[in-house]
Amino acid sequence: MKLFKRLRKSILAWLLLGVAATLLISVLPLIVSLNGKFPFSNSPPSVDLNSAVGADYTHLDKLLQQGLWKEADQHTFQKMLEVSRREREKWLSVQDIKNFPCEDLGTLDQLWEVRSQGRFGFSIQRQLWIDLGGGAYSAAAATKFGEHVGWRKHGRWLPYAQLMFQSDAPIGHLPASTGGGVSGGVWGGIASLAARVSSCSLDTAPGKRLEDGESEKDTTWANLEAHLAKREWVAANWMTLHLMENISNQGKKYDGSRQTVDLSTFPCPELRKIDQLWLKYSEGRLGFSVQQKFYLQTGNKQGEFHPEKYDTFQEAIGWATGGRPEQEDYDLRFPSVIPQGYFPNSLGYDRTTFGSGFFHQWRASLNAECNL
Repeated sequence: MKLFKRLRKSILAWLLLGVAATLLISVLPLIVSLNGKFPFSNSPPSVDLNSAVGADYTHLDKLLQQGLWKEADQHTFQKMLEVSRREREKWLSVQDIKNFPCEDLGTLDQLWEVRSQGRFGFSIQRQLWIDLGGGAYSAAAATKFGEHVGWRKHGRWLPYAQLMFQSDAPIGHLPASTGGGVSGGVWGGIASLAARVSSCSLDTAPGKRLEDGESEKDTTWANLEAHLAKREWVAANWMTLHLMENISNQGKKYDGSRQTVDLSTFPCPELRKIDQLWLKYSEGRLGFSVQQKFYLQTGNKQGEFHPEKYDTFQEAIGWATGGRPEQEDYDLRFPSVIPQGYFPNSLGYDRTTFGSGFFHQWRASLNAECNL
C-alpha cells in the first residue's frame, strides 16, 4: 500500500512538472515578443560599429567584451593602421591622425568606453590630457600624463609588457599601444589623438546641443528618462532644466525674468519624480537627494547661505568653486566615474546674463518642504 502511494505521488509530481514545462514553453515566446529580448538576458549594451572606409570592428568588440585588454589594445592599433593604409610602415604620423576618419575614431572610442564601463578610451585620455595642462606635445606634459595614467613609475616609462591590461587599471590607462611611452605607435601620442578627438567633436557633450533650448515637444518626462536611460548625463542635465522651466512657468514661454525656475516653491511631487529618475539610472549616485546628504554633512542648512560651508559642499560633489562646473569631464556612460551628487547642476541658470549664465547658489534655494 505504501509502495502504491509513493508511486502515485511520483507520477503526480512528474505530471505537474510536465504541465509547468509546457506552460513555460508556450508563454516564453510571448514574453520575448513583449520585451524584444530574453527576459533574463544580461547582454552587454550595443555599440554601432560604423566605419567610413568599411573597416570591420566585430573582432575588437568581442575581445573587449571578453576582457582581453592586451589583445584588444594591439588589435585597436592594427585597425588604425589598416584604416590609414599604414600596415607596412607600422606607425602613424601626426598627419595620419589628422586625417583619420572621425566615424572610425568614434567607433573605436565608444567600444573602449562602453566595454570598460567608462574607464578607457580616446576621449577620456583627451580630457585627462587637457586637465593636466596638455595642449601641443611637450615632454613635460607627456611625463605628467604618463604618471597619471600609470604608464610611468619611479621616474621611468614602463615597457609595454609591464602595463596593466586589466579592468581596474587607472582611468585612461588604455588604449596604450597608440600612446604608451610618449608616442607608442603614434607620432605625438596623446597630443595628436587629443587634437583629433576635439576636431571630430567626440569630446562635445550631448547637452551642448541642448543649451540653446529644445523644441517644446521634446521637453517631456519621456525624453528626460530616455536621456538618463542612455546615460547621457549632460543632455539629461539640460533636459532637467527645460522640464523644470516648463513646470515652474506652467508651460508658458520664458518671459524675460531673471531666474527661469522658482526653486523655492517648485512643486514637491515633480521634484521627487525628477530625483527618482536620476537615482534610478545613475545607480543611486546622482540626484537632489544625493546632493542633500552632502549638503547637510558639510554644515549647510536649507534656505540659508554661508559661502565657506557652501564652497565645502561644492567641492564635495565635484563642482568647481571658481566658475561653472566642467560638465564635459563627466559626460560618460557609466556613473562610477562621476562624483556623487554632481548632477543635476544647471538649475541656477540665468538667460539674461552674458558669460556662463550660472550662479551656483541655487542649491540653497531648493524647496525645503520637499524633504528629499
